[in-house]
Amino acid sequence: MDSEIKELTESFAAGVIGQKDFAKLREYALENKGNREEIRKHLSRYVAAGMLEDEHPVGAVSMPFFKTTRGKETSHVNKHKRIIFMLAAAVIVLLLIPTIYMRVRPVAPAFQEWTASAGQSLKVALSDGTTFVLSPGSKMRCPSDYGQPNRNVVLDGEAIVSVVHDANHPFQVTTPNTVVKDMGTIFRLRDFSAISQGMIYLIEGEVQVKFKGKNYSLRPNEQATFATGSRVLNVSEMKSDTSEVKDVHSLIFDNEKLEDVAKLLTKAYGVKVVVDNNKKSNRIFGLFNAQQDSLYAILESISIMDNMKVIKTKEGYKIR
Repeated sequence: MDSEIKELTESFAAGVIGQKDFAKLREYALENKGNREEIRKHLSRYVAAGMLEDEHPVGAVSMPFFKTTRGKETSHVNKHKRIIFMLAAAVIVLLLIPTIYMRVRPVAPAFQEWTASAGQSLKVALSDGTTFVLSPGSKMRCPSDYGQPNRNVVLDGEAIVSVVHDANHPFQVTTPNTVVKDMGTIFRLRDFSAISQGMIYLIEGEVQVKFKGKNYSLRPNEQATFATGSRVLNVSEMKSDTSEVKDVHSLIFDNEKLEDVAKLLTKAYGVKVVVDNNKKSNRIFGLFNAQQDSLYAILESISIMDNMKVIKTKEGYKIR
């Protein structure tokens, strides 16, 4: 039966079905739900292939059919028979409306994705020569057709970005809180969705930053800091040495909450660091290097700043 339904549906879709075959297809459609689903399944293929229009189901399906069958009618076919036949066509069209109206969903563009594991940095080279050096725990993605025509990248994390400038193909990085547009430059950007403060360091060139609907411009050796709950991007001279900013292993803490520092250290070393609730808002300043300094040494330095203690736990460390 399935093969016969398929053949009848093909004739119906092509507009060449005869009167007897149409009546048979109608009987199958009225017989049970399974047959109707089978007919819908076959017709959906013709919609997807463009053999059936999906804008006007009655016109697209019934008109070719009537044109074909009328050509085969003889003069002695009475008017009542034609009316019954047209009503039968209307019934099957109504049964098949869900299929005819079905839209073929566009395929979402494919993305390339990269993730730097905890304790590991990752260098990503894009097709235009632009490079990202991702800090541990960072994620980035871009469309597979990157550069055609735009060069858009999404970043959740921290990266040192060296952009090959191309005026005809704008470059843009979107993070949880900012949109950074490049003018041919090298910059460091940190904006994790799970961390309340972010920063941008401009090493060379020029960038435009959009934050909370307002545009800012950065020049070489300038830095911008922001908090997710604020509406202001604070721009000032870069406090760290350029060589330190360009080192992906550098851990730069500039008046940051201890809670955020603990999260960054967890990503950098792959070891869990937690903070007592009454210490989470403590502000931390410091410059460390994940490749040169041990996690415990950094935690000890931080704890001395504000009379805190570091305790070893099963999962890692706790600051209290």
